[in-house]
Amino acid sequence: MAISANLRCLGEYSAHFPARRGPAGLLLKQMRRERGESQKALGELLGLASARISDVEQGVRELTPEQALVVAAHYGVPPETFLPDEE
Repeated sequence: MAISANLRCLGEYSAHFPARRGPAGLLLKQMRRERGESQKALGELLGLASARISDVEQGVRELTPEQALVVAAHYGVPPETFLPDEE
């Protein structure tokens, strides 16, 4: 799916994940598994290796803001779901 098509979906996010309720990586893992997607498939969407997706899910790394937008649109949730909390 093209990024522009993904971004159009942002206004239609699911009430199931209205805002982050825990570490972003754990929510990413949960959403990915609920859709039956592999780390490889998600990595392909973002142009990343599956090892990088694993790092994000384990909290070792964070998504960039651009990656967060794509993933948020893909899962139909607000981008803030995958962005670090502001301090």
